[in-house]
Amino acid sequence: MVIKPENMLTNSLDKTIVLGLRDGSVYRGTLKGFDEYENIILSDVIRIKPENKGSEGVKEAVFKGGNVVYIFRQ
Repeated sequence: MVIKPENMLTNSLDKTIVLGLRDGSVYRGTLKGFDEYENIILSDVIRIKPENKGSEGVKEAVFKGGNVVYIFRQ
């Protein structure tokens, strides 16, 4: 069974997802929207820092689709 990215994103609206970006940073937040370029809007965003160095948070953020390496739903 093949799942298209847009179907996975549609099924993940208002759910917690994790994004991995090209620069190696990882973010967790609630998926609020996306567009045809897979630009992602998250709310209640937390940047997960490596090696248990804590985290940083912001209320809302937009991620450019071309920078996203992976997405998974928690």
